[in-house]
Amino acid sequence: MVLFTINWGDISEFVSSVLNSKFITNVLSSWPLAIVIIIFVLRGSIKKVIEEKLSSFKVGSVEFYFEKLLETADEGLNREELKSQATEEGENEEPFKLTDAIDDTFKEGSLISKFNTLVKTNVESGINYGWKLVVTELNSLAIAAGYFSLDNDYRNTISFLRKENILSDDLVIALTSLEKFYETARNIHGELGNVSEIFATQYFGRCLHAKRKLYILKEKVNRERG
Repeated sequence: MVLFTINWGDISEFVSSVLNSKFITNVLSSWPLAIVIIIFVLRGSIKKVIEEKLSSFKVGSVEFYFEKLLETADEGLNREELKSQATEEGENEEPFKLTDAIDDTFKEGSLISKFNTLVKTNVESGINYGWKLVVTELNSLAIAAGYFSLDNDYRNTISFLRKENILSDDLVIALTSLEKFYETARNIHGELGNVSEIFATQYFGRCLHAKRKLYILKEKVNRERG
């Protein structure tokens, strides 16, 4: 079908202009002329196909990376949850009051509502909002523990809380995975497009889980040091 659209005059002129090239002469002596002409005519289409394949490969690799980060965050948060439950049972700690539980649920409902509004407008904004909630709760916990960050670097805050045995290794793993997701999503913006809304929603769910764990730890620190 392509041959019907070829301007043979242009091709003849092109071939004549390059025949004096030693490189082209060698190519023509080893390749059938028809193949050389077809490659020349279709070079734009071939380039486009290659670029699309490379882009698809990049997107697939990033999606796989996001999936692994979310899995790692889940594993850390779930292990932390199990350990917390075992600790509470062993220490016979007084459970949260019903009013506190209702208040906490209401707050999370409003956070979810705000996220849904943001993510439908801009996926990156939804991801930023989720990580901001984690960092805000992390800073509140650090202040309760007597740490005041001068450089506003959450990595230093996490490191301090771990050294003080306030954060467990599992919770640090979860927070690190969430931070890597946030940084990766921010860095690829514009190169591969926005992260899908599904990934952003899954990410926000993990952020809420982490925020809840940090809030509980903050309340525990306040009780111990109050």
